[in-house]
Amino acid sequence: MSRKLHSVGLRTRLIFIGAIGAVLVLMGGLAASAALLPSASGTGATITSDQSDYAPGAIVTLTGAGWASGETVHIVVNDTIGQTWKLDSGQNGAAPDPVADGSGAFTYQFNLPNYFVSNYDVTATGPISGTATTTFTDVSIGTYDQCANDQGTGYTSGSDLGCQWINGNLQSSNSLYNEGDATVQRAWLTGYTPGSTHNITFDYGTTKGGKHAYDFLTSWNWSENWITLADRCQDITGCTSAGELAANIPTDPNANGYDAAADLVQQRQFVVRGAANLGTVTTPTIASGSYSGDSDTQITLTLVFAKAGKVSVPAVIANSPGS
Repeated sequence: MSRKLHSVGLRTRLIFIGAIGAVLVLMGGLAASAALLPSASGTGATITSDQSDYAPGAIVTLTGAGWASGETVHIVVNDTIGQTWKLDSGQNGAAPDPVADGSGAFTYQFNLPNYFVSNYDVTATGPISGTATTTFTDVSIGTYDQCANDQGTGYTSGSDLGCQWINGNLQSSNSLYNEGDATVQRAWLTGYTPGSTHNITFDYGTTKGGKHAYDFLTSWNWSENWITLADRCQDITGCTSAGELAANIPTDPNANGYDAAADLVQQRQFVVRGAANLGTVTTPTIASGSYSGDSDTQITLTLVFAKAGKVSVPAVIANSPGS
């Protein structure tokens, strides 16, 4: 089974660390998905999804109820956090607006993108019944966030010291990352079958308009070596007691040797906590576009989740991007 994490899901271009290194932490854990409740329109019309959580690429079935007979309903599904993906019924190849039957019901189906997005908002709007909403998530991701580091070495006052893990932008009000630093990111995977093997694909922006974004990936502690284990594992049950494994990150043939030079200083690695073992790591490959314009690069790590009873978290991965 494969899963993809699309870097822009954090609503920042500093996804795999901005500058010369990049870090991404995938933290494994067994946590239940929150219940996501629909909101009815003023007339009582509703829109619901057949599941509260889906795998990337899965088919979503939306069901409408309480709409006016024969009413045409426009559906908008939007990536809540990253704004990287959007569906408008009847546009850009999406199925046309559904029409309510005599009982005021309809169904609408579509496929999610095949990379991790996180949270989706659904808005259904009809000219008679008004607007109804609901939400859902894709895959069992406990969290996918990045380290706000205050003035560069972590927060030193308040209730949340060190890294403050956020889903929003890294900016001057919460972080100080210099050219050549690496922003630390983590993802917490939940609900996977113990002993199962999965491929985790990271997708990160390498150029924008021909200008470099993230040139290559490096280890999570490339620049932020002050981050403690407790900080990396904050709010993830069983993480600190889980075993840690590492897998070397192959050089990127498009990185002009900068990542190979970084390896002479510190071997670049994915760091994983809670996995039974790690498999191959693919060579970074351009997934879309070109370096002369906008481009995304992908790399895939294979891992086996720990057997039941060994640790309470399936996996923790750390790494970072650089320029």
